[in-house]
Amino acid sequence: MEWFWRRSDVLAAAVFVAGAAIGASQGYAFMTQYEDHLSRDLGLARARVTEIKTGLRYKLMSDVVRSELETAAQTRLDQLNIAHTAIAGAGITKPYAFMRYREPTLVAETRRDFVPRLPQSAGSIIVTVLAALIGFLAYEVVKFPVLMLARPKQRKFRRRG
Repeated sequence: MEWFWRRSDVLAAAVFVAGAAIGASQGYAFMTQYEDHLSRDLGLARARVTEIKTGLRYKLMSDVVRSELETAAQTRLDQLNIAHTAIAGAGITKPYAFMRYREPTLVAETRRDFVPRLPQSAGSIIVTVLAALIGFLAYEVVKFPVLMLARPKQRKFRRRG
C-alpha cells in the first residue's frame, strides 16, 4: 500500500508541474501573439493620424471636425503606443505589463485567432521552467497540510517501571 501512495504522490506532483509549465508556455505564446496584434493596430493608428493630418479628404472638412477626428485618432495612437512600449520592454515582467495595459478588444481578437505554440524563445523557455518550479512548490505547499490531516496521530506511551 505504501508503494501506491508514493506513486500517487509522484503522479500528482507531475500533474501540477506539467499543468503550470503548459499554462505558462501557452500564456507566453498568447502574450506574444497579442503583442503582434498590438503592433499591427499601432501601425494602423499611426497611418490614420497621418491620413487625417495630410489626406485630401480631411482637408476638405471644416477645421473643427478635422480637429476632433485628429484628437480622437491621436488619443488612440497614444494609448496603443503606451501599451506597446510597456509590454514590449517588460522582459520577465511581461505578464504584469500585459495585465496592466491590455486592450479588451485586442485580447478578444487574439483569443479568437490564438494558435498554441511550443516555447522557442529564451524568454518563453525561462517562463516555462520558472512556472514548472512554482508548480512543484505549490504542490508541496498544498500537500503538506493534507498529509498532516491524513496522518494518524501517534500515541505516546509512558514506560512503567
